[in-house]
Parts: sequence; structure tokens; C-alpha cells
Amino acid sequence: MSSINHVPVESLPPDPNSRMHLVQFYSDDAFLMDTVAQFVASAIAEGGVGVLFATSDHLTGIADRLVARGVNVNSPQMSNRYFAFDAGKTLTKFLIDNAPDAMLFHEYMTATFEQVKVASGMKHPRIAAFGEMVSNLWGDGLKEAALDLENLWNDFSKKYAFALRCAYPARFFRSEDDRDAITRICHTHSHVIPSETFFSRGDESDTLHDEVNRWRSA
Repeated sequence: MSSINHVPVESLPPDPNSRMHLVQFYSDDAFLMDTVAQFVASAIAEGGVGVLFATSDHLTGIADRLVARGVNVNSPQMSNRYFAFDAGKTLTKFLIDNAPDAMLFHEYMTATFEQVKVASGMKHPRIAAFGEMVSNLWGDGLKEAALDLENLWNDFSKKYAFALRCAYPARFFRSEDDRDAITRICHTHSHVIPSETFFSRGDESDTLHDEVNRWRSA
């Protein structure tokens, strides 16, 4: 895992042409919501859109932070620039026997992203997407289903250009077996953003393995 680059949040603007698939590990919900709001606000400021699949608490917190940044997501002007979906409810659209069905996933996401394109009035909108559906699955013990969903997102990105950020709380990874799990998660993404505690240490020789050990002892 030491070969995986750890990338600061501010160095990753949502660039749809790169089809970035980011994963962020976090210890503090407030930090996650701050950085996701920054991610989405950056896209909207550049004329793009935000598409979120998150928990209800995080959707509320992110919306509040966007408003504080001058992006009033509740205004009529933002109805074609900001799209928020409940992660748990969205999962029900394509899960079969607690596993994501590839055909249902592609059908649902195609309809959703076409809706975004039509509403935005742009043929190729700049899309910053944030998803917690994988985190929901992982938290429910459906780890293979979460990894399958990560790979479905990668397949879907071949059809639509967007920057996607996923997020997992550090509390999910406190056993010895989780080292391999984190490696597998990271390898389904193009960029890895470790938790806020990683960057606060300022030690470039650190690896994500070192951080996992701190999560386990927390």
C-alpha cells in the first residue's frame, strides 16, 4: 500500500475529463462534510453541477456548508445545478439479495445522469459526484458488495465523464484483517485521500498502513 499516493484534498478539483474516482477516509464527520462541500462548490463555481448520494445527516450538513460558501442549494436557481439523493434509498433501486445488480445499476445511473444533463442544459456538464452507498454496504458487513459497487462505478465512468468521491469512516478499519480490505478499496480508485489525521502529522514517510494502526488504537 505504500505505493499508493496520498493526495491533499485541495489539490483535486473535480475535473470530469480525468474521470477521477477518489476515495476519502475520515475520522470526523465535520471534516468530511467540509471537504465535500469544497469539492462540490468548486464544480458549481466553474459552471458545473453537484450530484450527491449520501446519508440524510451528511446531506443536511453539506447543504449548510454550501450555503455558508454562498451556494444556496435550496434556491430555485440551484435546482438544475445541485442534485441530492439519499444513499440508502438509492441502493434499493439496484440491490438484489444484498448485492448490486450491474444491469439495474447502469439503468438507474444512466437515467439519473441523463436527468442531470437535461436539467443543467449542458451536453457535457462538469459533474462533481459524492457517494456513500459503498460505505452503507461496508457498514452493513456487505464488503464484497461494496467493492463490486466501486467497480460498477468504474465501468459507468466509461460512459459518462464525472469526478466521483467515495468516503469510508476510519472506524470501519480497526482489525488486522482490514489492512487487506483497505488495499482492495484503494485499488478500485484513481486517487486516495487519507483521513485528516494523516495530513495533520505532516510526515511524508508515513503510509496508510501506519494510519490504520493509529485507527486501531484509537
